[in-house]
Amino acid sequence: MTVVGARDEQPRTPEERWSVRSLSVTLLNLGIFGTAIAGTIGFFSSRLFWPADMFAPFRLQYAVLFLAAAVAAMVLRSPKTVVVSIVLFLWQAVSLVPLLAGSDGGEPVGDTIRLLHFNVLASNTNFDEVGDWAAQQEADIIVFQEATPEWGAEMEAALPDWVLLDTNTTQPGTYGIMMFAAPDVDVPDVAVSGVDFYPAIAATVRIDDQDLLIYSMHTLTPTFPSGVETANDQVDLAVRVAQAHDGPVVITGDLNATRWSPVYRRLTDQIELNDVADGAGLKGTWPDGLWFTGRIGIDHVLTSPGICSFDRQLGPALGSDHLPVIVDLAVSGCQ
Repeated sequence: MTVVGARDEQPRTPEERWSVRSLSVTLLNLGIFGTAIAGTIGFFSSRLFWPADMFAPFRLQYAVLFLAAAVAAMVLRSPKTVVVSIVLFLWQAVSLVPLLAGSDGGEPVGDTIRLLHFNVLASNTNFDEVGDWAAQQEADIIVFQEATPEWGAEMEAALPDWVLLDTNTTQPGTYGIMMFAAPDVDVPDVAVSGVDFYPAIAATVRIDDQDLLIYSMHTLTPTFPSGVETANDQVDLAVRVAQAHDGPVVITGDLNATRWSPVYRRLTDQIELNDVADGAGLKGTWPDGLWFTGRIGIDHVLTSPGICSFDRQLGPALGSDHLPVIVDLAVSGCQ
């Protein structure tokens, strides 16, 4: 029996099923699926085994890939793929909102302090360029990480007007630290601690009638189990030092982790801290050479809730794979 108005639908030929368009949609869907798996591993990294840490930092990159997939799906006229891509994009993009829409610091109250943090890269030899640039920033506290003994000697010569707070924390390799203070900054106490061969510096700065603790550490990369364990120990030590301090706290350093990574969350889950990157935009610090992919933010300045960050800037490329971070802080807050 023939139904009036019914269309005779012929089965598609193999050539039609595997046209350029259908093959492109299939490959696009596979790419979306793979990216979604990576994003899911990163999202639940704190609950998974240690290699999951390496999938956590790339929320921006995942979001960009899903957005690009949605555009490609529109071109290929694949509505279902468009919807899936947009949903996945929103899933990743929502975590970027604090970077774009954080609160404005406002006008600082009382005295302010400028902090400069820079992982100089141990193998970098642009000593003069780094020293000249750092000297021009009018920073009150300058922290150099990956400071080898050679970097130590060069920066002491380049910053004769600043006070080197400790001389025992430079070392060969990539985990030395130097901290300088401007001559008019009151630093009543400096303590050196650390885990194993990875030093940390805790300096107490007297400002606005308060004792501000500035703690700098460089945590290990989470690329092997013992590295994750040591990084966790470094974070736990920083937490103990911060909790023992009666006053405001700033924790700064190359944590080798973004705000979505387990090491970072281990820190912020134990003590309440604000990230000065909130509201400053998508200004990642590493790696310098891959700016076109979107740098990730692994160099952090975290502050006690009462401290106001009213400016955060990134410095220029100076031979390191990191960009410097400069922040202006008001210990008594902003209005």
